[in-house]
Amino acid sequence: MGREDQAGGGKMELKAFAAHVSAKFNIKRIEPWSEHFRSLEKAYLEELRAAVAKTGGAIVNMAVDARIAVCGRRGGAGSRGGVQQAMD
Repeated sequence: MGREDQAGGGKMELKAFAAHVSAKFNIKRIEPWSEHFRSLEKAYLEELRAAVAKTGGAIVNMAVDARIAVCGRRGGAGSRGGVQQAMD
């Protein structure tokens, strides 16, 4: 369930996924994709962090889709500026 999905749409919430894979498969570290996050608001991220910590797990190697140019011509727009924007 991501930001584009409606609650109750049959997809598992990321917080529930962490508990599910921990209980069923003893997997403690998850690698979510940026689109899996229902929200990027601080309150939601704190809830997610607490839910994952409750399972004894961690979020690792988060794949992030960014709509910016992180590579480009040397010295041109999209070189260091895009990397800095992604890091911010």
